[in-house]
Amino acid sequence: MKFQDMTVSYLTAVQTALKELDFRPDQVRFLELERQEDLYRLVFRSDWMKYEAYVSAESGELLGLDQEPSVDAESPQGRYEFLFSKALLLEKTA
Repeated sequence: MKFQDMTVSYLTAVQTALKELDFRPDQVRFLELERQEDLYRLVFRSDWMKYEAYVSAESGELLGLDQEPSVDAESPQGRYEFLFSKALLLEKTA
C-alpha cells in the first residue's frame, strides 16, 4: 500500500510563521511564497522588518527564521524616506 504525500498547505505554513511572530495577517505583506523540496520559504515584511521563514512541509513546524530591519516603502502608512535622508529629516522636523 502506497501512502499519499502528506504535506501541510501554504496556508498552514503562513499561519505557523505569523503565530510564531505574533502577527495578524493584516500586519504583514508577503513578498514570496515558494516550496523548496520539504520546506516552505516565506518572505514577508512588516512596516519596519523583513522576515524569511522556513516551515517544514511535512510537520508544519517553523524550522528557521531570518529577520532584518527594513522599511516597507509600500506600507499603507506612507513612505519613510526621511529615515535615510538628512535633508528630508531636517525638513520634516523643522
